[in-house]
Amino acid sequence: MESTNSPTYIELQSRKTGEKSKCAICDDVGDGFHFGAEACRACAAFFRRTVALGKEYECRQHGNCTVNTIVRSICKFCRLKKCFEVGMKSTSVQPKREICKTKENGQLNKSESSTSMEVSSHTSITVTPTLDAMPTFARMKECYEKLENARNVVHRGDGDNIFEQKTRRPLNFHKALDCLSKEIPLVADWIDWCFDEFRLLPADQKILLYMNFSPLFIVLEQSYLTSMYGGENKLVLASGDYVELNKLEEFFTDPVLGICGKKLAKIFGPSLELNVTFLELMRDEKVELYDFFALTVALFWDHGLVGQSEECRNIARKMKGDIVKEYTYYLKHFKGVEDPIGEMGLKISLLTSLQRVSHRFQEDMSLAQIFDVYTIPANVATVLFGRCG
Repeated sequence: MESTNSPTYIELQSRKTGEKSKCAICDDVGDGFHFGAEACRACAAFFRRTVALGKEYECRQHGNCTVNTIVRSICKFCRLKKCFEVGMKSTSVQPKREICKTKENGQLNKSESSTSMEVSSHTSITVTPTLDAMPTFARMKECYEKLENARNVVHRGDGDNIFEQKTRRPLNFHKALDCLSKEIPLVADWIDWCFDEFRLLPADQKILLYMNFSPLFIVLEQSYLTSMYGGENKLVLASGDYVELNKLEEFFTDPVLGICGKKLAKIFGPSLELNVTFLELMRDEKVELYDFFALTVALFWDHGLVGQSEECRNIARKMKGDIVKEYTYYLKHFKGVEDPIGEMGLKISLLTSLQRVSHRFQEDMSLAQIFDVYTIPANVATVLFGRCG
């Protein structure tokens, strides 16, 4: 059974080296012997999904791509090729579902941890929870790893080695704006990777969905990343860097530009307090990766927008319906939640608070632009205000 809490690149790099053997495919921290070779969780899961679903890949570099921890998701063909080269066997991949009969006393076969659906008093269908039953989540997870790899390159400073662990650092407002400007096209790519349905839409409908989604997602992901990786008084940004919330005046000050941050610290103070409140809600509700994905889908596939076509509305409804099914499955079979519908309602209710935080953030950014203290990057202004800066 594939873990729902597969370690991210950041988590893996924070572990002490030498504690476990290396993954034979990507040289990451090993997770044991899988399908005939030593592998990390990510590569084992990749091989299992590929074989189970009979996937085929192509390589644009004639099968000569580098496969390591940082770029392992870039070329699936070469990753699979290396899996076979190090000894992984497709015959070792078990079928997704097994049917077994219970003993006379009604006890399930205990050979593996699984959930069951009773068919009669003597028979049960044993279903091993699998990401294959959650195709949207599986694809979002795979593409999110690809996004993290892209971020590792895009947010590096000049001269930094992309194969070394990135050092997190506190940013000032100017650098944070630059980070946000780089993120806007990256997140747009991520959405395009995740949803084939998005590619089918006309350009005006794509823009409508993304413009509505982006300001909300900025706050949502920052809060998610902070709840997972942030320390006290630190707001983690998509780049992995952070804002020191207890040093706002210093954050908005820029000696190079001759800017004193006292005025902006006063403007943004209440907004960031709202952000902290929302962050605390995220932590209280224990929002994890797949909760974050479910909230992302709910935000992106809005079907009540002005100017939205009937085709776009229908696709949005379908996408929301599909994710409700997958999220219910995840909560029930992976998390063991007795009332998955109720739990889902609690998570979705977070979006009400998110709307308030996002709107206040947009208002504060608008004030910062009016004061003309900082130049807001054009693509950031377009996303936040619907117009160029």
